[in-house]
Amino acid sequence: MKLNQFGSHSNWDDDPHSGSRNNNNNQYDNTLSIQQESTAPPPPRLDFTVLTIPDVLRPHCPSCFNPFSYTFRRHHCRLCGDIFCDACSNHRTVLPLEGEEFDKAVRVCDVCMKDVKRGNYFSLRRYLTSLQLYSDDTKDEKKREDGSGTSGEEQITLDMVAASLSSLSSDIDAMLLEPLTSFTDKMTIPASILVPAVARHLKRRKTGEYAVRVLATLLQLGSVVGDDSFGLAVLGHSVIVNDDGGADEEEKLMNSDSTHSIQLLSDRKKGATNNTSSNHNYVKDVLKVLEWNGNDIRTLSAQEQAVKVIYYITDPNFIAGALSMKESLEEDENDVSGGSGPVDVDAVSDEYNDRMDEMIQIDIHRAFRSMLDHATSSASPSLQRWATACLRHLITEDQRRACSVAHSSSKYESFSSQLVSTGGVMILCSLLNSEDGETRAHATSALEAIVIATREIGLALHEPSGKGRGLSRVGRGTERDSAIVDDIISNVGGSGLPALAHLLISADESVSMMGCSFILSLISPLLTDPRGSGRTLQQCSNIATSMAVGFEEKDDGLSSYRNAAIALVVGDDTVQGSDVSCLPSLIEIVRSGVDSSSWGGRNKARPLKVQVKAAECIAAVALAVGHGIGMHTDQSAYDPTYVRAKSALEVMEEERIFDVALQIIKSDSHRSLDSSRDTPDARLREAAGLILLAMSSCSSVSSSYLISNGAVSTSLTIASEPGMLNAASTVRGKWASKGLCFLEAATTLLIQSWTTSTEQESDPRSSTSPSLNLLLEALNSGAVGLASRLVKTKVTLKSHDLAYSQLRVKIAICFLLSSMFGIANKSHDNNDVGASRLYSAIDADCAQFLASGGNDTGVRTDLVGATLNLLNATLPYAHQFTKEDADEPLPMVDLSEACLLAAGSMCGLAGPIGVHSTVQSNDDVDEGKYSHLRLDACTMACDVLTATKPGQGALLPTVLVGAIGESLIVPTLRLSLAICHYGNIDLCGELSQSGMLVPVGDILQRALASSDQYTFSVAVVLVKFCGQCTVVGSSASGTV
Repeated sequence: MKLNQFGSHSNWDDDPHSGSRNNNNNQYDNTLSIQQESTAPPPPRLDFTVLTIPDVLRPHCPSCFNPFSYTFRRHHCRLCGDIFCDACSNHRTVLPLEGEEFDKAVRVCDVCMKDVKRGNYFSLRRYLTSLQLYSDDTKDEKKREDGSGTSGEEQITLDMVAASLSSLSSDIDAMLLEPLTSFTDKMTIPASILVPAVARHLKRRKTGEYAVRVLATLLQLGSVVGDDSFGLAVLGHSVIVNDDGGADEEEKLMNSDSTHSIQLLSDRKKGATNNTSSNHNYVKDVLKVLEWNGNDIRTLSAQEQAVKVIYYITDPNFIAGALSMKESLEEDENDVSGGSGPVDVDAVSDEYNDRMDEMIQIDIHRAFRSMLDHATSSASPSLQRWATACLRHLITEDQRRACSVAHSSSKYESFSSQLVSTGGVMILCSLLNSEDGETRAHATSALEAIVIATREIGLALHEPSGKGRGLSRVGRGTERDSAIVDDIISNVGGSGLPALAHLLISADESVSMMGCSFILSLISPLLTDPRGSGRTLQQCSNIATSMAVGFEEKDDGLSSYRNAAIALVVGDDTVQGSDVSCLPSLIEIVRSGVDSSSWGGRNKARPLKVQVKAAECIAAVALAVGHGIGMHTDQSAYDPTYVRAKSALEVMEEERIFDVALQIIKSDSHRSLDSSRDTPDARLREAAGLILLAMSSCSSVSSSYLISNGAVSTSLTIASEPGMLNAASTVRGKWASKGLCFLEAATTLLIQSWTTSTEQESDPRSSTSPSLNLLLEALNSGAVGLASRLVKTKVTLKSHDLAYSQLRVKIAICFLLSSMFGIANKSHDNNDVGASRLYSAIDADCAQFLASGGNDTGVRTDLVGATLNLLNATLPYAHQFTKEDADEPLPMVDLSEACLLAAGSMCGLAGPIGVHSTVQSNDDVDEGKYSHLRLDACTMACDVLTATKPGQGALLPTVLVGAIGESLIVPTLRLSLAICHYGNIDLCGELSQSGMLVPVGDILQRALASSDQYTFSVAVVLVKFCGQCTVVGSSASGTV
């Protein structure tokens, strides 16, 4: 059978995948769907014929590089048309091609003969000669008379170059449809030769549209087969073969059977004349194609191919592989050359960054602008799709560059800082409503990448170059990405919210996962930043809302993320149709994995990893809503943020999110024998614990339901599991333990019951007191033993993250003890059931401690004594940690605040902060069954407050003036009141002589001016108790 010599196809109307090409594409990965999508039509196909190279263009043999002369004659290869010497084309064979000249054996060069032996009679080399030898001044050159060339040979024109590129593109397209094993047989020209020969024609528009298509197809083919040499060649580098023999380099490169070592070098050709210049980077030429004017179909098609080129050469995997190859080669060179003398580490680091930048020379800013421009192209959906997909790669490379130069002398300004001002975020947000599903997916992925990259860049710039103490900031928010989040929410929070909700309910699990990941990227700092849930317990105990001490909410840098979280629930009130909420979709994903007949028919369970993402999103939203509700004061009733948080809470209560979370933590399927393992089940359970913590802090409906369904005992049981309070959280970070959220959730419910029962229980003698029942439930769950163990645990200050985690646990325990003792103190009219059970549990725990060899571990104290010892160890030194040079100072002031609150309850006070009815009615000292225990506690607490050091005064006045922290003033007043009320006259005298009456008088005046009834009443009672003990004329007591 005869084949056509003039190309792979007899004419341009034939099927482009017919002939010798195989349509088998079963070996390709399904992840390459973007590569197989419909694209803009290619430029017109051009007829190609094998060119007979003019003699004037070959002054020497391209194989052996010997110059031609009258004795060293030229000979044409009948297959590729190029000129060789006799020695390099000394083959005669019959070719199965059409034409009379092929009826007999014809001359074939050495290179083409290798293809002929493989049965490949249409080598890609037949296109190469015209691509390499074309030059603008070719037609003006005169023929040389030093060889035996003919005089009627045709000159190489742009039309011939375009035809060569057109046919080359068709042949490479066909390779994509063939088995991968045939790649080495068909691709007979190495990338270091083929890519420069093609890319040099990008500058002319007539050939550029064909050349950029060839490059895009080559890069796509390289991506399929895992060959990075094409991408490296576009960047100006090449993979060549080392050989100690004398064969010429080009022949070795074209020998596909070579098994020599590989090195990364620039193109270098010995004696080359019209070939591409060495080490040439073609990215700028590709970017120029992206900037062509015109909106016709051929221009859009060429620009789409240019986008593909940028897409492949900015692929993070490709760049990582190229940098790794470069680094390994330099290490080998250093091992060979050796070195001596001192090394400047900073200089070496800067030099390394410079070399890596030279390796990947791409104008990222210019590429960003082009991609954003083409992402708005409505004339070509495929161009829009590819440009949107390419943005993800550009964002990743922008992040790599910005982070690598964060602490070096190199300068690179990340484009992420310009995405808001240039409208890049707005463009991507608008694509969320695109009719094309792939474009929507790529836009969502790009937005997520922008947020994460900007966050990581901000963290890299924020991190000090020297060694310093501070929390690990991985995943935490920054000022840079908060602006991005605000811009995204302003565009998505309205009309884009329905599109985001549709992603979540998609039947395609990958699409649903992408939607959850995008939402989590916007609000994840609420989970990973300690400030996201740092004041939850204080808000519940009314400390954070005290007005008399001048406490004001400070901007903690998380307002952007909280606004984003609430906007995802209630939308944007200013945009029509923004009543769509993403929350029901998220809850449905989590609910799909929980069996409960109360929810009706159960949908098909989503994959566990999708459930985890959705649960973490809900947890972040719940924390944002809880913060907005918790910081509510009378002045903020009409504040837009509070109103939106209240609306979001109503949605969450309607969806019964607390019920879903409770079912998850009660499920045995999410428990593990090893709590330190990071499993999806463990992450899901921890996220559910965070949801319970947030909802119980702001919703009375949630608190009532959780209390009545045993959430306190369940949470305490989980927190007591081995390792739960020691293993670092994989959801929140190293600064928190896995069991912290469960301990805080149980504490919050006890505090809620304590505060509400004090205000609402009309019959404290009733045996059905909810707060008393909750106290007994906590005692039955081992709360005393857990608290005793954790209060006595030493804090490891050498590790900032570990110390922070341990202090947060101690803070939660102290708040737990304050509520437990407060509830127990209220039960004195009910036969002291609560106090009896509580002190019995403390005695039992102390006895167990002694029985287990506690005498060998240090001081033997019960839970009350251990808590007051903790107060003595933290309060005098808390102010030192507020000045700590760290990213997030240790919460020693918060721990002192919690200890003061717990000590006040242990000394006998039943009411929490804000409830002043008790202190107004209890004028007589309680002579109950446990009064001697309360007196002992008052004595120890008084010693802590009035202790003095040489040359210093008592600690109590210092605390009351706010020198340590204004948040400590009201808890200290409460403890002082308990000492005066349940102590004796001697303790009142010690407090009076410490000099507390002067700051108490100032506090009384401020409370009167601000109408703070609780602080005013406490100050009045303190003046009443301590004033009568004041020694007239004593300088220590002061004057009121």
